[in-house]
Amino acid sequence: MNLLDGMGMTGLYRARDGMILGVCKGVADYFGFSVGWLRIITVVAFILTGFWPVAVLYILAALLMKPAPYSAEERPARSPRRLYRSRSGMILGVCKGIAEYFDLSVGWTRILALVLLILSGIWPIAILYVLAAFLIKPEPVLPLQTEEAEEFYNSYMNSRTMAVKRLKRTFDNLDRRIQHMESIVTGREFDWERRLREGT
Repeated sequence: MNLLDGMGMTGLYRARDGMILGVCKGVADYFGFSVGWLRIITVVAFILTGFWPVAVLYILAALLMKPAPYSAEERPARSPRRLYRSRSGMILGVCKGIAEYFDLSVGWTRILALVLLILSGIWPIAILYVLAAFLIKPEPVLPLQTEEAEEFYNSYMNSRTMAVKRLKRTFDNLDRRIQHMESIVTGREFDWERRLREGT
C-alpha cells in the first residue's frame, strides 16, 4: 500500500465544472468542505505568500490530479492518448494540444501561458514555447486507427527521410509488380499475334 492509499487520496480528482482547472472544487468535494470558503482561503493564501508559491503549488496540483471520470452520458467519443500540437490552435497549437492531453481548459491554459509570458519578461517563455512547437509533433490530419498507422506517422515525424525512403521502396515494389504483370500480358498478346500471322 502506497502513501496516497494510506491517506485516502485515491478518489481525489479535479472537478470538471470548477472555475480554474477544478482544483479547489475537487478538493472540496473530496473532503466535504465548502467550495466557496476553500476558494476564499486560496485567494488569501495567494495574497499573503506573494502569489508565486501558491500559484506553483496550484499548477502542480492541477497537473498531478486526474480529472474526474466522465459519466456515461458525458463520456467523449475519443480521448487524446498522445501529446500533439493541435492543428486548430491559435499560435502553433501548443496550448490547445497541452490542454487536450492533460484534459485542461484551453482558455485557462492560454491565459496561464500569457501571464507567464508577461511575468517572465517575454523571452524565456517565448523561447520555451517555440521549442515546444518544434519538439511536439503536429496532430494527425486523420485519426490513427491502427498501430501500423501510428507507427508510420511517428516514424515519419521523427525521421522524414527514413519515412520517404520507406514510401519509395513500397512504390518501387508495386511498380515492379505492375511491370511484371504488363510484361506477361504483353507477351501473351504478342504470342497470339505471331501464331495468327503464321496460320495465315
